[in-house]
Amino acid sequence: MFSRCTLLFFQVGHTLTRQNTDFSLRCPLGWSANMALADREWIGRELFAAKGRLMTSLKNWWHPPTPKNEASRTPTPEPHFLRRLFLWMPRRMLHFDFTCPNCPDKSPRSKSVYNPVRLVLDMRDFYYLAVEYLDCNRCNGTFMSWDKRIMDQLPEGVRVQFPVVLTHKYV
Repeated sequence: MFSRCTLLFFQVGHTLTRQNTDFSLRCPLGWSANMALADREWIGRELFAAKGRLMTSLKNWWHPPTPKNEASRTPTPEPHFLRRLFLWMPRRMLHFDFTCPNCPDKSPRSKSVYNPVRLVLDMRDFYYLAVEYLDCNRCNGTFMSWDKRIMDQLPEGVRVQFPVVLTHKYV
């Protein structure tokens, strides 16, 4: 009945009550445009500590949980088709100080994860690409961490970790 949500039990007086926790609500609203609910559910549970707040320990690749083999339930195909997520946040994860492309003397700060998430096709399947959203207080410029002007500031060893070749319209 609650296949997409985790049940939390709270003791109220002498009875236990159930609270339905929808982890997909922790993801940015813009992610629902091209991310399946089942993917938002596992990503919300793994990547976000609370609504809009990322976990403290971050990594680039996030993999969906392995489907459970429960003999008591009717199997569903959904858990077998969950997609990976690549998180690109060089400022926040690597503590790299960028120079603002508009005003070179100021370092843009990490605002959060960009609201839309991209769907990327690689050699074997699709995965999601989530990137850091940077902004500059001085010039009010906003930049994605995949911006060529930002990427060119990274050392070659870090830049090659970004697995996507961006085109004008699609990734």
